[in-house]
Amino acid sequence: MPANQGVGYGDTARARAKIDSKYKKEDEMKIREWICSHLNMTIDKYEYPPGKDGFALLLKDGEILRRLVKKNQAREQISKAINVAIEDFGVRKQSVFDVNDLYEMRNMTQVVEFFMVLGGAVQALPNFEGMALGPKPSEKNERNFTDEQIKQSRDSAVSMQAGTNKIGSQNSESFRNISAYSAK
Repeated sequence: MPANQGVGYGDTARARAKIDSKYKKEDEMKIREWICSHLNMTIDKYEYPPGKDGFALLLKDGEILRRLVKKNQAREQISKAINVAIEDFGVRKQSVFDVNDLYEMRNMTQVVEFFMVLGGAVQALPNFEGMALGPKPSEKNERNFTDEQIKQSRDSAVSMQAGTNKIGSQNSESFRNISAYSAK
């Protein structure tokens, strides 16, 4: 109980007891483990013993919360940068990596692909200067054909390279022979 508050009686005492009954030491231990994992630290069990009082002592100076927020802000900044790459530079969503892929080193291949695609997209900017990275973006190559050219192309003879349907047959005799043998 905080030092600056009285014991409390009646409804106050019942409300405090109800709140205290919902406190789960198992959850506290999971949170302590999570903090240690995210901040690469150990918590001294003698200085900050398990239980409400020790847990409050651990957290009340705000340092742990500040460090957790700062670490997650870095992730948030990366997420914002990825969104800028998609919206402003035209990076395809398929090329984007999940921030956890980077932080947990789960899919560094996707991280590398993103930077290659981003490097290519940045090259297309009008004021781009510097080292090129990734595939060079293609330039627009618009072609304007007249109606006559389109008609002439459509009506021209197709070469054998494009294939033909004059030689082949859709006769299924070969399949009938196979099925006759397989039925035996």
